[in-house]
Amino acid sequence: MIQSRIIERRFENHIISSLRRFAMAAVFAASVCSTFCTRPAQADDVFVGPGAGAAVMVHGGVRSPLDRTGQVAKAADAAWKALAEGKDALEAAVEAAVVLEDDPDFNAGTGSNIRLDGETVQMDAAVMTSRGDFGAVAIIERVKNPVLVARGVMDSPHLIVAGDGATRLARTLGMADYDPRVPESEARYEQLRFRMDNGMLGGDWSRFDWREHWNFPNEYEPAPISEEFIPIDTIGVVVHDGRGGFAVAISTGGTSATLAGRVGDVAMMGAGSFAGQAGAVCATGWGEYIIRQQLSRRVYDWMEQGVAVGEAVDRGLALFPDSISIGLIAVSRTGITARANASMAWAGFDRGVSVRADISADVTRQSGVSAAQD
Repeated sequence: MIQSRIIERRFENHIISSLRRFAMAAVFAASVCSTFCTRPAQADDVFVGPGAGAAVMVHGGVRSPLDRTGQVAKAADAAWKALAEGKDALEAAVEAAVVLEDDPDFNAGTGSNIRLDGETVQMDAAVMTSRGDFGAVAIIERVKNPVLVARGVMDSPHLIVAGDGATRLARTLGMADYDPRVPESEARYEQLRFRMDNGMLGGDWSRFDWREHWNFPNEYEPAPISEEFIPIDTIGVVVHDGRGGFAVAISTGGTSATLAGRVGDVAMMGAGSFAGQAGAVCATGWGEYIIRQQLSRRVYDWMEQGVAVGEAVDRGLALFPDSISIGLIAVSRTGITARANASMAWAGFDRGVSVRADISADVTRQSGVSAAQD
């Protein structure tokens, strides 16, 4: 009986001692929280940033001049900053895409290519995550940032919203009416029209009488000038947040050499882009050829099978003749790459290390080791 009371007393003392320690810890925690948790964030505060292996890659479109690498690097900076602030891969990819959509030197958002009628601008955009979430818009008009509308589609029951419906959806998302035509895109339009008028386009267009099938509401008029033509293509972003999440964002104004209503590869899952648990891939180039090959999904499948990211992208490029301009960017759990069979401005980050096209024409980084190829 005495032994039982001693044990009970010791147990009570242990409980009291534990409660006292718990109370002291709670007071300390409260004092810390009053100092740090209730005040505004300071410049030297430490945030949950990118995880180990985090990477970003951004391209400005195949055939984009390398002297635009600095502009592409600003988009990569935006994505890396988003990761440093604790945002996920999708948020980082979208923020980078918006930077290039707002730059009139690129064929996305502001500065998107003008269609053959000289008036219409029809844009496509898409986003996808490694969870399989996907959202896209096709032939959307009169919005500033199609990629933000695509992000809105991802939250709906649909995968793709097109045409007037996409434009009206943008208005419900609070996006104002916006004319994306700028002097830069008007100059590109006039240059392309001159080439078409004079039979200077090859491929499928050399076998198609586009004047006979003109489907724009206004009348056809020959282009007035000829200048050096610098085609600009789709912009794209792939991101690995370093915590297991991958995402891709892609946006384009399409090509001026198209009939009204044409939809390219960007809005089609697996063609212009794809993301999954093994990584994210983004393509740029002649959309019809990319669609036929389901290019981004094919490259992703190779990565999923264990093929190194650089080799997987090389296999993708090898599907096309050099006459078909194609570019690819990709990120996996172990590396990033940017490759093209023509000029392509690109920039990115691999584990905090900056990589840029104006330093190396092509790059593959595996496990943090650069293997650049000119």
